[in-house]
Amino acid sequence: MGLSAAIWFALQTTNAPSPAEAKSDSDFSNSRAMAHVRAIASETHPAGSKANERVRQYLIDELSRLGLTTEVQTANVVRRTGSVQTVNNLIARMKGSAGGGADHRAIMLAAHYDSVAGGPGAADDTAGVAALLETARAIKVAGMPKRDIIFLITDGEEMGLLGARGLFEGIDGMALKPQIALAINFEARGTAGPSIMFETAPHNLSFIRHFAAAAPYPIANSLSYDVYRLLPNDTDFTIFRWAGLKGLNFAMIGNYYYYHTKNDSPENLAAGSLWHHGSAALSLARHFANLSDDEISSLLTDDQPNAVYFNLTPTILAIYPAAWVWPLTILQFILTTITLIHLKRRRLIAVIGIAGAAARLTLALLITPLAVFGLMHMFSPARTPAAFNLQLAFIAILSTIITLSFAMEFRRFTKGPDLAATGLLLFSLLSIPINIYVPGGSFLTLWPTLFATAGLFAIVHLPPLTWLRTMICLLAALPAVLMLVPMDKLIFTALTLPLAPILSCVMVLTAWMLIATLAPAVAPGNSFNPARQTDSPKP
Repeated sequence: MGLSAAIWFALQTTNAPSPAEAKSDSDFSNSRAMAHVRAIASETHPAGSKANERVRQYLIDELSRLGLTTEVQTANVVRRTGSVQTVNNLIARMKGSAGGGADHRAIMLAAHYDSVAGGPGAADDTAGVAALLETARAIKVAGMPKRDIIFLITDGEEMGLLGARGLFEGIDGMALKPQIALAINFEARGTAGPSIMFETAPHNLSFIRHFAAAAPYPIANSLSYDVYRLLPNDTDFTIFRWAGLKGLNFAMIGNYYYYHTKNDSPENLAAGSLWHHGSAALSLARHFANLSDDEISSLLTDDQPNAVYFNLTPTILAIYPAAWVWPLTILQFILTTITLIHLKRRRLIAVIGIAGAAARLTLALLITPLAVFGLMHMFSPARTPAAFNLQLAFIAILSTIITLSFAMEFRRFTKGPDLAATGLLLFSLLSIPINIYVPGGSFLTLWPTLFATAGLFAIVHLPPLTWLRTMICLLAALPAVLMLVPMDKLIFTALTLPLAPILSCVMVLTAWMLIATLAPAVAPGNSFNPARQTDSPKP
């Protein structure tokens, strides 16, 4: 029951928060933002279309109602096909109370207003545009912060980032860039889920700390930052980075099967996702626009290290410098080695037992993808949120059952401590390539292993009381639950269910780590009791 509650709690970081009611005119209003979504995404509006012109005029009118003068920046940009596309970006500036200038640069919020030809783009990226419009209104009501705020609404993003390219590769962009302190971009690759801060710039420790302090629900992890850098995917933020700007990039990725289809409609846009976009935009705009020049300079310096960060809860982001990764890993190696040597000397583990457990883990990693492959052929491709959740639940259950079956089989030859030791060794070895190639994901191996090691060490030195073992095991399993379980769901969402047979291996590893951590709680009473093992023959 306790483990189930912990898993449910951990999965909350994969869901969009419920929209909060606007208590005053200065709060973000989801109903106002949704009205913009319905008006803009009533039809498809790709760059160059008549519908695109209608949307552009709607945005100009709405910004004018807020008292903002909007500049239409037109550019002719060469597409990858070699053809030339005309795009029309919108640039609206909200004057800060302290004035502008090179030493008092603006905060830029960005989104794109064009859609693909095959869908109305309610999430991609009308939700981002609506969040910016409602953010501008709420700021206007509350009173201006110190710095200028620039609202950049680009055109032609779906055709190859054409609007951002046309702006920052042209004369206008050369004039605009020195006026910008940092950029915050909003995107979508689905119609639901949390607004995940998935991309930032190098030297990001201060950025992440400010983000965590300012955003009401700072959903983010440094693994996504490292992985996204390795992928060929791009957003307008890619152009901002190439132009030398730093900042934060957000996207919702749930219901990815609606992405770039007719189902990316206002009816299918999750209210919580829109509110999460908007609450982040408003909170971060107010926060960064009120920083002093010295604070901004400190934020933008390249002297800052990179950060490792991940959610403990939907509102708490754990953050520490990436420079700590190897020292912490070495500490974990030392503690794991000491614990395993200690268990070996007490005759609680044996080499043959660990080898048997490792062989069964290997079988689970081989059999599970085949079983999931067969399972997936029983389902039609997920086309609704309910179907996706159902299929993901079946994959998780199947992966866990197979892993648990292999772990429990041949238990005459392998004891509970051998299973635990194998899990610790596995994650310790995995940490080496992860630390080298994607150090932002190092938390996935470090903290589960460190806590599991501490739990195992404590159990063999404490009285073999069932309730005590259970409590220690549940505490030791918390990092694995809080970090690995939600990451499994995010990986499946980001990389999609068609890759489920391959991705099921991450569920096997998660299940094995949980088995290793919880083994003392369910093993026979004498398995982890050195006093009962002392007189047994050496294996």
